[in-house]
Amino acid sequence: MDTGTTQPTNEHLCAEDLGQSDISTCRNDNSPGPVTDATVANVVRIVVRCASHKVPGPPMQRARTMANIICQHQWGRDMDWQRETIRTRGCWEADGEKVRFLLDSGPPGVTPDLERIPVLMYKWTGEKLVERDLDARTKHCLDEEYQFKENPRPPRDPSKSWSMAQLREQMDDKAWDNMMEQLISHNLRLGRIFSTTEVQWVEDHLDTFDSVMGQHIGRKRWKRLHLKLSEVLWLGAHPEVPLNPSKPSDMALFRAISEQRCAEIQAASEAKVPNSVVQPALTASSDSTAELGA
Repeated sequence: MDTGTTQPTNEHLCAEDLGQSDISTCRNDNSPGPVTDATVANVVRIVVRCASHKVPGPPMQRARTMANIICQHQWGRDMDWQRETIRTRGCWEADGEKVRFLLDSGPPGVTPDLERIPVLMYKWTGEKLVERDLDARTKHCLDEEYQFKENPRPPRDPSKSWSMAQLREQMDDKAWDNMMEQLISHNLRLGRIFSTTEVQWVEDHLDTFDSVMGQHIGRKRWKRLHLKLSEVLWLGAHPEVPLNPSKPSDMALFRAISEQRCAEIQAASEAKVPNSVVQPALTASSDSTAELGA
């Protein structure tokens, strides 16, 4: 039986689609220090836009990986969790998504005037950071929605978490089936393992699983993403995708797909970031670099 599950909602399942998905940020809780010209010279905001699947390494660590890539490019070191914060916008765990990363760097306990903080913008190609001009829309978004080193969202209250059994008791059949369908779709998209409850539900809803899997593969084909072996297994039995599958899956196929997905997820979690993606630190030959304290 699954325990400790927060009641899923559309916001919980796909919060990334709603615009923001801020992850672990780190900030010194001391009161703000004085803002001086020297302070501003050591403060910077860096925005990086890219396709989510072009960030190397495990999907769950893409934000941390990008933070290290940015810091290596800018200062020749990994991220300092006392000095920097990293936040994201977009569904960074899923492949084929447009995402943005915001790294704020500055001395702990200092909150400078946003108007005085330099902002750099880059595009990540999958191999290197390419400098881009800061557009007005991004600048407005930073000023209005993202305060410098803004504190992370408070953690969820464990007392408000429900087990899957408790959720089932509170829902009628239609609501439960809708929620399970969303969970299956969500886990396919983010590359997460199906829970025991989800596997048991699929046994009685193989037609729904086929529909969700067909939509998932159709989406990946449209975005020209590489199909994993677990998806190829399903596609081999349903070559007519993206049309509605005419031949429903059976549990043997589903279990083979689940086992292959587990192997793929495990391999992804153990993936290493190639050294080749780490860019050399910028030299202090330009005025802009000197201002950032490189």
